[in-house]
Amino acid sequence: MPTATDPKFSLGQTVSTSNAQKTLNQEDVLNAMARHSRGDWGDLCDEDRQANEQALEHEERLISVYHDRDGCVSRKLIRLCFQAHAAFLS
Repeated sequence: MPTATDPKFSLGQTVSTSNAQKTLNQEDVLNAMARHSRGDWGDLCDEDRQANEQALEHEERLISVYHDRDGCVSRKLIRLCFQAHAAFLS
């Protein structure tokens, strides 16, 4: 039986831009990726959360948004946005 810590789908190949690598804390990125794979969509509105749940059923695009450890609004990128096609685990 799946638990809240089990991934809902495989992330597949993951890549990041050089700016993201320079700007974001690696631990924050890995944490966000783990949250995304578990279906924790971060800071989304209810409508986008519901769209993600439907997308899981139809293997469509998923979106999630997370803030980094600083959480401040500045020139620094403070959100990670994932868009992925769900690749379901067996």
